Amino acid sequence: MILITRPEEEAKKLSQILNYERIVHHTDSLIYFSALLKDKINITSNTFLVSSVQAIYSMQKNNFFENSNVRDGSYYVIGNRSSQLLKELGMNQIQDTFTDFNMFNNYLLKNKIKSEINYLCGDIITEEAEQAVESKKLRKIILYKINATKRFNPKTIELFKLKKIRSVLLYSLYTSSVFHQLIKKYEIEGKVRNLEYYCLSSRIAKYMQENDYNNVLICDQPNQESMITALKKN
Repeated sequence: MILITRPEEEAKKLSQILNYERIVHHTDSLIYFSALLKDKINITSNTFLVSSVQAIYSMQKNNFFENSNVRDGSYYVIGNRSSQLLKELGMNQIQDTFTDFNMFNNYLLKNKIKSEINYLCGDIITEEAEQAVESKKLRKIILYKINATKRFNPKTIELFKLKKIRSVLLYSLYTSSVFHQLIKKYEIEGKVRNLEYYCLSSRIAKYMQENDYNNVLICDQPNQESMITALKKN
């Protein structure tokens, strides 16, 4: 059995895919999002970076697409799903789409883009993104909060103790950290050390290995399609 740790809505979509593939799984969403209500956003240019669908949902909730600077702006996007959603909303000025932040950062360096870009994001971003904010490449505009659950679902604990779960899917470094803290809280380290951990990136895998979860597998690409392909191979 596979443990899905994604937020509820994403977990439901993944569950449908795994059901189709006849892959047995259990869901325990370890993080959840809450949009921040804002009357307006202060932007310094009409160029934007969007790295998650949650940022787009928050923009919709706050009616930011009614702002002409936002509606008519140019967009760099991380992730095909976010790019597709923006297009569905009529945002056709997408300059480029990247698989992860490192690819976007390399693009900035290669093209010597010096103007500050509005980064529409959550309150927790990657270390590389923070460095880009500090160097004034990006101006961070927080649109939503990322919250951690304080406990495992009782069913999850039962499945761990019965050794029913053999694999865990980890899509972000923050989720991995929440997972590790909960494992320590429930004092079940010995029951989960040798599980398979499917990691969306090498950074997640490194974190898990540093905390003695050694059976890690890294997806070829940082997206859900690659995650599912890795699952089917094993």
